Amino acid sequence: MKRLSSIFVAAALVIVSCSQAGREKPKIGLAMRSFDEPISVAIRQSIETRALDKADLSIVDGQNQQSTLDLEAGSFFQKNLGSLAIDPVDGKALSPIIGKAKDARTPIVFFDREPSEEAMRSWDKLFFVGTRGAEAGEAMGQMLVSFWKDNPAADRNKDRKIQYILLSMDPDSSDTALLEASCVKALGAAGVGAERLSAEDEKAEDRPSGKEAAALIADFSERIEAVVCADSESTLEAIDAFKAAGFFKGKRYLPIVGACAGDPPQWMTDALGWGELLGVAAADAANQGKAVFDLAYALATGRNPSKAGWRITDAKYVWMPYRKLAGKPRNPSPARRK
Repeated sequence: MKRLSSIFVAAALVIVSCSQAGREKPKIGLAMRSFDEPISVAIRQSIETRALDKADLSIVDGQNQQSTLDLEAGSFFQKNLGSLAIDPVDGKALSPIIGKAKDARTPIVFFDREPSEEAMRSWDKLFFVGTRGAEAGEAMGQMLVSFWKDNPAADRNKDRKIQYILLSMDPDSSDTALLEASCVKALGAAGVGAERLSAEDEKAEDRPSGKEAAALIADFSERIEAVVCADSESTLEAIDAFKAAGFFKGKRYLPIVGACAGDPPQWMTDALGWGELLGVAAADAANQGKAVFDLAYALATGRNPSKAGWRITDAKYVWMPYRKLAGKPRNPSPARRK
């Protein structure tokens, strides 16, 4: 009897083993906008970590060109993949890749750069994981409000408005416009007016790269009461330019707020600690990567993405909140503080 029981146990183990061996991991295509940009690197690393022992990833580099991304991602459709995860270069130029995905019935999770609303409506198997630019601007506005109310001397001309400059690597983008508008709205909601200082007689594109802040300092000098930066590159430019102009020495201070598309780099953390940066609105790249993989994995395995563990808005969007990282604000004139 014992021998018969042992035979049944052994047979059961063989069946389970064969079943597990025959079970293939789902295959997912991952098309990165760039292998070099910090936010892309951080999200990719998070996706790869999440995919360990769960899925086989095919990864391609778009080299920051939408045409290259289309070409590289096009190779996915010869591989019988279960789903795709794509970081677009241009959210308004996705018709070719969406058309191929629809023909192949391969669902897509877009991430980081948001596709156009028209593109997202074109098929019910399209999803997006990313951040709202308005949240970054709102967080930056709130940090400026706190500083402004704690430091009345920051209102140099006593007009009850913040005269600010805006810096962005892509000043004409809709994301920059949205960030600025939401920052100004947050200021207004707290009873603080805002006026943007801009040199209309000199186009930003005519200036040497990295010289926008220096040019605005030359144009407006002491009229500038705050700096709003739409990305980490512009934030670094602002800090360097105002340090070169003599700020952050003694009592000469200016509040600078910036946005970061992932975990802040070391220089940004240092600037927060040294009082050269009032605050940062930082996106959570690690959780973005987790959400991207979880949705792509659910789609590749035939599961409902709403059961993947992330809140999906409008049946398509997973929004990741920004984190507010506060620096060490300096009082520009302690003797005049009430």
